[in-house]
Amino acid sequence: RRFGTPVTSSNLHQRDLSERTANRLFDLPPEVTVVTNLQADGKPVGILGDGEIVWHSDFSFKERPTAARMLLAREIPAAGQGKTYFVNCYAAYETLSDEMKRRVAGKTIKQGNVVDTAMKLRPGAKLDTDVRDLPGPSHPVVATHPKTGRSMLYLGRRHSAYVNGLSIDDSEALLNELWAHATDPRFCYTHVWQVGDVVVWDNQATLHKRDAFESSSRRVLYASQVEGERLVETPDALSRAAHPRFAASRSKVERVRS
Repeated sequence: RRFGTPVTSSNLHQRDLSERTANRLFDLPPEVTVVTNLQADGKPVGILGDGEIVWHSDFSFKERPTAARMLLAREIPAAGQGKTYFVNCYAAYETLSDEMKRRVAGKTIKQGNVVDTAMKLRPGAKLDTDVRDLPGPSHPVVATHPKTGRSMLYLGRRHSAYVNGLSIDDSEALLNELWAHATDPRFCYTHVWQVGDVVVWDNQATLHKRDAFESSSRRVLYASQVEGERLVETPDALSRAAHPRFAASRSKVERVRS
């Protein structure tokens, strides 16, 4: 609660049977979600299983994406399996070329909710729906962080995303460029889990993903998150000076390009 108002799963989406089962088995309050591949009677007792989880920020398909997320590692597979990766979206924005900053200034991305982060189809969703017709909120590509006041690149999720006002082809091309840039290894931190680790991250200023791991391994993490604020556009993003922390890295990147 020191980080904000806790969110229960029911505040974000209908709690499914696996989540309710996990909370009962692990004797946890509704503010905690169990991320695990364990099963009971052949059915999942938590969420996300053992497959790969693609790059995303949590609940970008909501008007107010969650502000922060926390994971506590209780059981972890063999060393090197199920690593989690984080991208710094401040650095990703500040190292964009001026040309790209001009291209994305004022643009918004509509976030659909067709598949989950394990790329599984949501109940009732259809893959053949035109992305322009999907329901979902639109968030600014360049947003001002509600707490720090800094500009950041906000991409949310790649699947079912659409840059408003562009043709589908142009939207896809721009999204591909932005995602390729944002997920460059130079902006990435890799966390190799150990039992007892607690990782807390800023959900709105980062992207994250997870490696797959062997289904025979046991992986149990407790997750919690706090309410966030609606994202607002950075009106003068192009004219803002780069943050000193990333000015040197920007200079190095430009020298490599030249």
